[in-house]
Amino acid sequence: MSAFLEDAKRFILKTRQIADEAPLQLYCSGLVFAPPKAMIRKLFHAEIPSWIFQLPYVEESWDAELQALHCHADWVESVKFSPDGRILASGSRDMTVRLWDARTGVLHQILEGHSSSVLTVTFSPDGQLLATGSDDGVIKLWDTKTGSLQQTMQGHFGWILTVVFSSDSRLLASGSDDGTVLLWDITTGCLQQTHEGSGLTVAFSSDGRLLVSGSTDRTIRIWDIATNDLLLTLEGHASWVQSVAFSSNDQFLASSSRDKTVRIWEIATGTCHQTLNVNGIMVHTYALISDPSILGRDVRIFRVIFLACIWTYL
Repeated sequence: MSAFLEDAKRFILKTRQIADEAPLQLYCSGLVFAPPKAMIRKLFHAEIPSWIFQLPYVEESWDAELQALHCHADWVESVKFSPDGRILASGSRDMTVRLWDARTGVLHQILEGHSSSVLTVTFSPDGQLLATGSDDGVIKLWDTKTGSLQQTMQGHFGWILTVVFSSDSRLLASGSDDGTVLLWDITTGCLQQTHEGSGLTVAFSSDGRLLVSGSTDRTIRIWDIATNDLLLTLEGHASWVQSVAFSSNDQFLASSSRDKTVRIWEIATGTCHQTLNVNGIMVHTYALISDPSILGRDVRIFRVIFLACIWTYL
């Protein structure tokens, strides 16, 4: 019974859009696109219309894709799950942000207000706010429950490439192609700090004391938020720094670049601890290092864990 219910769940998720838009076509369009080995197709095989002589080719069994969400009118530039995994946010070139039920794929909210493409979206750690950045140079904060606009923050003069919340949800950092990284107070929407350096990627340390950015000038900059001082400028990458991430204990920093390497830096000394060559693959983003102490024990294990979490493109 459990196997059948799981199979039926996969069928429902896969064909939900058909059911919503044309429910009478469900047997024709749904069953014929279900995998031949799916239990739901075998059970209701007799319901497939006899006038369909040539069935489409589909995989024999269910693949890894659970569901495809169709609603945006243009490219989707950014997607993020809420901290509890229940909501999926997507930002698009159609100038909208959409909030989806991550389990069912139901569209909950359409957030409108940007005047150009939405390039980046991110949830606050408490899940109450969603920050969006656009190539209109504007950052907006939204209430995730009601979809209402809470703040509009303007200070950049270029595309907003990335936005990230501090761990206590009090601060927001934004990076832009205008050559600056800005730090904002979430409650007031006021600009707190301005840092020089193209912000392709930004991240807070887990304790909220440090802010790091990766830049098109191939450097990584680390600031002390309390004093507004630039603590370190890390050099070594041969191309743009695409992504940065602190280890869970804030002792190490990982950076990836268009030079097709991942570098591990020791923050206390500013030295490059490891350089990982990813065999010609350009690393765009990756997960946080779960256990940096593994660096001192077995780099091979670290490499497997780290590279298993990256999203790559050629």
